[in-house]
Amino acid sequence: MTYADRRRAMEKVCETAAARGIARFLVDFTLAWHVVGDPLEKEAFFQALSGRHELAGARIAYVNCPEGSISELHAAADALGFSAGMFRDRSRAIEWLKHGAVAEAPPRPLAFGVRQ
Repeated sequence: MTYADRRRAMEKVCETAAARGIARFLVDFTLAWHVVGDPLEKEAFFQALSGRHELAGARIAYVNCPEGSISELHAAADALGFSAGMFRDRSRAIEWLKHGAVAEAPPRPLAFGVRQ
């Protein structure tokens, strides 16, 4: 999945959500394979995201979000005024979307005694 793919998906989801009044989203990257595309695609994706003012007040749960995107997603959430939760399992993400529980991913497992 390239950033261009993500941008197209975001456009379609935002269009559908606006038409239906949806303000809670689950973005699950568990089975998505990151494909390195044009280096400018990532910047274009986050620039497009920053223009999505209709996301203000929304709750977006990300499951297994690629590590290289987390800081940018948090910055977009802060700038646009939506809540972004990062999760490692789908059930916790859904629970957060339903009930507003604290959005904190559990620490990564220890590998050779060092937390990843």
